[in-house]
Amino acid sequence: MSDTAYISAPKLCDICKHESKTDVTAEYDARITSGPGAGSWANVCEIHFASRTSGGLGTGVGQRLIVGPKPDRDVLIRKALMDEDMDALFEAVGDGDPADLF
Repeated sequence: MSDTAYISAPKLCDICKHESKTDVTAEYDARITSGPGAGSWANVCEIHFASRTSGGLGTGVGQRLIVGPKPDRDVLIRKALMDEDMDALFEAVGDGDPADLF
């Protein structure tokens, strides 16, 4: 699983909505590790991501929510190479071999 999920519309923080009845935009979909709901998944804002989750991203932990379409694979590969981000490069390449790009 990727550490990023592309969604068509913003979501609200489930914890803010439940506890304070406020509408705060969720920035993550993550497993809750502390407090009520521990062990379940929720859409959470930056504050609750820091205070109620492990703070990690990836399989079994959480994903950053990005509103909009997923960028083209070639764009992701180019960005990963420019940023020298090997994790992002391997994610963009998928099951292929990064050496095949050159």
